[in-house]
Amino acid sequence: MGPPTIHDVARLAGVSIATVSKVINQRPGVAVATAERVLAAVEGLGYEPSMIAQRMRGGGSGVVGVVTAGLDAWAGEVLKGVSAAAAGTGYGTLVAVGDGTANAWTWERRTLARLRGHLIDGAILVAPTGGPLVRDLPVVVVAPPGRGSGLPEGPPVRSPLTLVSDRPAEAGAEALRLLLAQVRLVDRHPPEGAPLRAMPRASAG
Repeated sequence: MGPPTIHDVARLAGVSIATVSKVINQRPGVAVATAERVLAAVEGLGYEPSMIAQRMRGGGSGVVGVVTAGLDAWAGEVLKGVSAAAAGTGYGTLVAVGDGTANAWTWERRTLARLRGHLIDGAILVAPTGGPLVRDLPVVVVAPPGRGSGLPEGPPVRSPLTLVSDRPAEAGAEALRLLLAQVRLVDRHPPEGAPLRAMPRASAG
C-alpha cells in the first residue's frame, strides 16, 4: 500500500477533492465543521501534500533552504535565528550542511542547484566561500564581519542580498524576512495566511 493521497482524504472526510485542497491551502469558502473533518482525516491518514505536485500546479513548495558549507558556532546561531523567525510565517526550512572541505564552493553551488529544482522557494547562504551561481532562485547571503566584502560576484538573475553582522542570530532572522519578501514577489501561490511584511532595510549591524 502506497502513501495516502488527497483522494483518500476526500473519501474519509466525505468531501470533494477541491474542498480538501481549499482546507490544506487555507483558502476561504469551507465551513468550520467541514474543515475540521478534513483536518482530522489528514491527521488520521498521515497525508503529506506533494511539494512536486504543488510546483507543477504553479505554486511554491512553502520551504526555504539554509545552506552552509560548514557548521561552526557562528553558523549555528544563524540557524537559530532563521528557525525562530520562520515560526508563524507558513514556511518551513530545509538545512543543508557541508563538511567544510576545500571544495566548499563547488558544494555550495551544487547544493543550491539540486535544491532549486523542486524543494525550495529560496535560500539563505551562510558564510559562503564563493558566489551563489544559481539562476532563478531568490538568495540572501549572511556573512560574519570580514567576509562580506570579499565575496566574488556571481551571475544569478537576481543579485543576492548580503547581510554582514557580528550578531548571527539577529542576522539569520533578518535574512529570512528579506528572503520571504523576495519569494512572495515571484511566488504565484504563497501559503495562505502567511503575513506579508514590509521589506526591511538590508543592514543587520
